[in-house]
Amino acid sequence: MIRKSFKIIFRTLAAIASFFALIYTGCNTGNNIYMFPKEASFTGDQYYNPYRGWDHEKTRLCNFHAHARAWGGITNGHDSREYIRERYKQAGYDVCEVSDYFHMSEEEEPNAIISVYEHGLNVGKHHQLVLNAPEVNWKEFPLAQSIHNKQTVINSIREDTQAVVALAHPAFTVGYSEDDLKKLTNYHLIEVLNHRKFSFKEWDAALSAGRPAFLIADDDIHDLSSMSYFTRNATLISSPTLEKDSLLNNLTRGNALGVEIYMGDGETLEMRRQKILDMEQLISAKMAGDTFKVSLSHVADTVRFYGREGHLMKRLHNTKLADYPFDPSDPYIRTVIDFPSRNQMYLNPVLRTTGGKPTMPTVQTDRLNTLLYRTMMFLAFASILILWIRWLRTKFKTKGKT
Repeated sequence: MIRKSFKIIFRTLAAIASFFALIYTGCNTGNNIYMFPKEASFTGDQYYNPYRGWDHEKTRLCNFHAHARAWGGITNGHDSREYIRERYKQAGYDVCEVSDYFHMSEEEEPNAIISVYEHGLNVGKHHQLVLNAPEVNWKEFPLAQSIHNKQTVINSIREDTQAVVALAHPAFTVGYSEDDLKKLTNYHLIEVLNHRKFSFKEWDAALSAGRPAFLIADDDIHDLSSMSYFTRNATLISSPTLEKDSLLNNLTRGNALGVEIYMGDGETLEMRRQKILDMEQLISAKMAGDTFKVSLSHVADTVRFYGREGHLMKRLHNTKLADYPFDPSDPYIRTVIDFPSRNQMYLNPVLRTTGGKPTMPTVQTDRLNTLLYRTMMFLAFASILILWIRWLRTKFKTKGKT
């Protein structure tokens, strides 16, 4: 009896293991092996200041990460797309896009400006927010992902040149490690602020490795019946209009910042709207020679300047004006501002450059190792599939005789 039970347990575990092995090897027949560019700090005797065209009178408050009810309720989303947009508009947002998993509305939505969906159905939460794609990209590795899997997905999405890719919540579970972000390339943005977890270490890892990634900040709301995460994190874009091209252009060139809006328990919608209307503003952020100068609408408790690997380089207190003189060894400087209201403002980095906006380093496909890897995965997949077919045939033959 005990032996029979052990046999059943063993066969069940073997069947489960082989099933997942079949999925893993099958998906990895489409994986690439890459030669990642080396880490290299931003260099040059010039500066790329993303706020050169900042206009504080034409800023747009945006949320690009929210989940509605989709896929028959299988995914985590409780409200309609229309209701989510309506609530954010009532709170004072200019843009609120719904980013369901692998889903974009097939119908025209009057309040939608930029199409967004969340790409990712895998155990490690290696997700991407995809903005402005004409259709959903289904390339995915649902089980454990290597650094090569992650780059393969990013490159696949970027085959559509219109698509803007943001790495979603890197610090949440094992989404993207600091080591990952020192290697990965070919994306545009990092979702640094998300209610699940903030990703400053990961962002600094990317910047320190010479990846010019700018930030977005989102609520990642799933259920509006709970107001806990509603209107907490937002992206503020300086854009002359609410047209899609203007918003995306300013977002991807860094003419935007992240805000963490302090909301106490029990804040009503009207109270939230008023807090947003009263929110502090960045008046200007300019370079004067080698010095970065920030001007604010309200006195800040602290203004902090961070450099390579997230090291705190300078801190100022109780001021509306702050400056940081670049040291020759500084590849970039990013700024964090704390206000008495407990609101916080996170600026994109000023980057050293030899001229213009630094570009993402190019990643090369290792063609020989890709061929060898795909062949190995295909042979493993075929072997497991043959074993499954033989086992099923034996099973049916035994049942037929019985």
